[in-house]
Amino acid sequence: AWYLFALIFFWTPVHFWALALMIQDDYRAVGVPMLPVVLGERVTVMQIALYAVLTALISLMPLLLGELGLVYFFLSLALNALLILKSLALYRQPERRTAVSLYKYSMLYLALLFVAMAVDRVL
Repeated sequence: AWYLFALIFFWTPVHFWALALMIQDDYRAVGVPMLPVVLGERVTVMQIALYAVLTALISLMPLLLGELGLVYFFLSLALNALLILKSLALYRQPERRTAVSLYKYSMLYLALLFVAMAVDRVL
């Protein structure tokens, strides 16, 4: 169960900071000190990329602990590859469009990763 906590803990910055990039002008206008407002887009997208990689690595913990098998492995591999690719796309082009894409995918990523865990346990 600790890996589920760790997974959500490291996934949260990817999701939350992508949202913060999307609406950073609103945060700036009302004086909310969010990461993109305080340290800028470049630092934010670097942190997002780092946390995306950490999230992907943590998602492998159930495999290393022997709790899940090949079904989860292959599904998580695809989900993690896309998470990292979208975070790198945001790093290369820190625009609202790429932030929205990562933000939306991050929700789908977590939901599908949990589905993959359940499916693997059933099969």
